[in-house]
Amino acid sequence: MCEQLDSILREIFPSAEMASYLAECALTRTKLRDAVAYAAIPLERKRDIFLQLSSGKNTAYFRRQSASIEAAIREMQPKPGEFFVLKHFCHDEDEQFFREKTLEPYLAWEHIWERIREYLGYLEDDEKELTWFEVEKWSPDGTGRLKNDYDYTIFGREVCYFSHNIHSSRDWLEFSTNCDLNLPVPFHAGDLVTIDCRPSEPVSRAVILEVGDNWDCCCLQALYRNDDGTWSTGAVKHGRVFPVHHSPNISPLYRLASFRGQLSEEERLLEQVSRYVNGDEERGSGLWYHIYELCEDRRNRTVTEDEILSYITDEGV
Repeated sequence: MCEQLDSILREIFPSAEMASYLAECALTRTKLRDAVAYAAIPLERKRDIFLQLSSGKNTAYFRRQSASIEAAIREMQPKPGEFFVLKHFCHDEDEQFFREKTLEPYLAWEHIWERIREYLGYLEDDEKELTWFEVEKWSPDGTGRLKNDYDYTIFGREVCYFSHNIHSSRDWLEFSTNCDLNLPVPFHAGDLVTIDCRPSEPVSRAVILEVGDNWDCCCLQALYRNDDGTWSTGAVKHGRVFPVHHSPNISPLYRLASFRGQLSEEERLLEQVSRYVNGDEERGSGLWYHIYELCEDRRNRTVTEDEILSYITDEGV
């Protein structure tokens, strides 16, 4: 099981650092389930991975996950009266939410894939990196109206997520896109990291301020730059490390990795903060609290570069 788990983690975590570290952690079945369910891999692979994991006392639990995915895959084959609606989404740095465009209705997936290939053909490579599609399934509800049973999310050319829109079920969002993933990380206060939540957000950088107990959902705090040149702190595990109001549709943890490249002039403050914190959790926590105290709106912790430099200079870089 250990070798099998190592292989699964390497498949679902593009970050080698995260995959290697998690292989040494004692993950609960719920955390492992979430790691597989919210990964940007095809539904078929998620189904098969859950079957691989279904052994011993967790057999029934993981087989239920696999069965839910298999049911969603079967629902991709329409019955008479059912149809699909294709939607295009892309990142929009000027808007609070993603840009959305409803395309056309379809009766078969082969035509959906043709349309997606055609649509992507109009885009530049950098635009393709920040674009994805959703497919709504609509069915007659028996009263002369239509109901939206399933939504499928396509990253690249693969169906990676679905939501079963039965609101009475507690599980309806358990296989949809989700930026919240609570797992421990191998990073420390002062580490410079790459944040990669494509296709919903461009790649960016941040510096870790706090790791805390490494298990709480809000313990991993980072400093990042906003598009307007201000700086904010946020909880990495909740995806709150992007310009104000932007929230990704995939967790940063999957591709979270040490940054060892050259920072742009605009991001040089990250390097200075990294040197200041230098693995000292107390220093990182102190800076986080200083930023928190500066902000009148405690939910939106945004400060200037000068305010940060003033603090770390007074404290001694």
